Amino acid sequence: HWVLYDTDVFEVRGIDEYLHIKKLWCAPHIPVNATTCHLMFRGCGNIDFSNFYTNNVVDMSYMFYNADNTIKLDLSRFDTRNIVEMRCMFMNCKNLKQLDLSGFSTGNVCEMTNMFFRCSSIEQVNLSGLDTHNVEYMGQMFYGCESLKQIDLSSFNTEKVLYMVEMFSNCKSLKQLDLSHFNTEKVVSMQHMFTNCSELEQLNISNFDTRCTSFMDGMFWGCLRLTNLDVSRFDMGEEDGTRGMFGYCSALKYLKVNHSFSQMSETSLPEEVKIIVVPKSDNTSDKLSKLN
Repeated sequence: HWVLYDTDVFEVRGIDEYLHIKKLWCAPHIPVNATTCHLMFRGCGNIDFSNFYTNNVVDMSYMFYNADNTIKLDLSRFDTRNIVEMRCMFMNCKNLKQLDLSGFSTGNVCEMTNMFFRCSSIEQVNLSGLDTHNVEYMGQMFYGCESLKQIDLSSFNTEKVLYMVEMFSNCKSLKQLDLSHFNTEKVVSMQHMFTNCSELEQLNISNFDTRCTSFMDGMFWGCLRLTNLDVSRFDMGEEDGTRGMFGYCSALKYLKVNHSFSQMSETSLPEEVKIIVVPKSDNTSDKLSKLN
């Protein structure tokens, strides 16, 4: 559809003809009738958003893609009630150190894939306001957030999520992560979910339901400091992808499992690990019955 924009501030770029800001020193107004901010601030530095009103916007995908010079972002005035797409929103913001999204309203968002992909300098991120009850895709959401030491995801509702592939992969500074409240009953793939979380010492996934999960390859690969792990609610049959699931978990001493677990060589489980088998919980049933 048509969009009326200030040619002194914005320009049209790319094959898909997206609007991109060209005056970085100004406090831009969003173009009249614009419903997308796709790639709008690609490669930019710090922007003054005091006059930027987003109440009609539905798409913020790739909004700050490759904004290497962005150190801080004040998005407190953003109205995100109508947003449905936040895929790759902050992708490759390599110098961004902190981000507060506590004021975001995201009840209509269905995809957050790569949202913070390779935000390698980010140390603090406040996601307490995020409503994720409609989100289906969280793959690589925090991939490569190498400086992130802690993150509170207690507000996350994951009941509709299908993909968590590499969700925390290469979060090399995370020391503890509590995902005990995550509802994973619809998740199909958890491949490399925690790969190379090399500083991770505590991981609570004790309530994960994997009855629909077919791919767990490399899930804990390279978790060098993890000593105890409870996967007793996991349903792991021989038909599931588990190759390299525990590869290079060199400090792992205790692994709590249920009777569905078979110590297959392809999981790369260290030989010295003590396996503790507990009874299968009542609400963990056969994968086939779950899918039917």
